[in-house]
Amino acid sequence: MCIIFFKFDPRPVSKNAYRLILAANRDEFYNRPSKLADFWGNNSEILSGELVSHFLTSDMDSLSYLKKVSTEGHLYNGFNIIAADLSTSKGDVVCYYGNRGEPEPIVLTPGTYGLSNALLETPWKKLCFGKQLFMEAVEQSEALPKDVLVTQLLDVLNNEE
Repeated sequence: MCIIFFKFDPRPVSKNAYRLILAANRDEFYNRPSKLADFWGNNSEILSGELVSHFLTSDMDSLSYLKKVSTEGHLYNGFNIIAADLSTSKGDVVCYYGNRGEPEPIVLTPGTYGLSNALLETPWKKLCFGKQLFMEAVEQSEALPKDVLVTQLLDVLNNEE
């Protein structure tokens, strides 16, 4: 199961806190040829599919882009997309849209979220348990060196319970 956990806090209390902590895993069990992760030609920051690459190369803010995507959501198989604008004049904005859920994208409030192959925050056992482990790692993040935090987040993603 593909899974992502993230916490964002645009105004962390401590100067040692992170505004965004993200851990994501894509489980792939299909036996099919694929190209290894690689940068796209002149776009040295793009590694993903069309919805993501179109956002990264557009001049649209995250909410406007996801509103546009939501009008075309019926053209795609089921998907979820999270888009963010960080360090803008409006502050940090994180938005979510899933084409099997609400018809409009939503602006997320600061907090901790989990997403798997269903909609955002669907209470599946693996998601709930993983989110708890993620939150425990994040609570300690201010006191940890970055490499230790990364190791803990990888442990969360590798958990098979």
